[in-house]
Amino acid sequence: MFAEKGYTSLSMRKIAKELGVTTGTLYHYFNSKEDIFRQLTEQISQENIEASSKMTSPSLTFEERLDSFLHFIKGYEGRWMQTMLILMEVIRSESFENKECYTSYNREVERHIDWTANYLQVEDKESVRYLLLLLQGIIFHRYLGGSAVSIDKQLEIVKGIFTGYIKQKSS
Repeated sequence: MFAEKGYTSLSMRKIAKELGVTTGTLYHYFNSKEDIFRQLTEQISQENIEASSKMTSPSLTFEERLDSFLHFIKGYEGRWMQTMLILMEVIRSESFENKECYTSYNREVERHIDWTANYLQVEDKESVRYLLLLLQGIIFHRYLGGSAVSIDKQLEIVKGIFTGYIKQKSS
């Protein structure tokens, strides 16, 4: 709903109407639109971690884990883009000045970084942070229609860059 209608254009009354519940019922479960956003962020994060956790196999090499992770990203490209659009709108809104929203968002980002670092078995979390930023940039660039290069080729390049960096750091 946030992606379709826009975060700033939705009020608690409009959210309740879209959900087919009374405003009072919605307020019974959520104190504010920001509270809904925080819980939605946590839910999306948990769903992503649960879905990607199915990829785990202790016998995979680093390259196989990275391939598996990038394949997962490719499969969830649309959802990642939708999530990023919501986040960009929220960040621009006054609500993001709300410390709780900011803290909740950052906590979920760190959760993704921790999970990805653990999955890839990479100790350098900053390199994982930049891997995720690079992937977000690619997805956003593709959304804007700025690439004639296939997603497979782009992910192959990312794999080469990240694998090379990790191998260099471990030497």
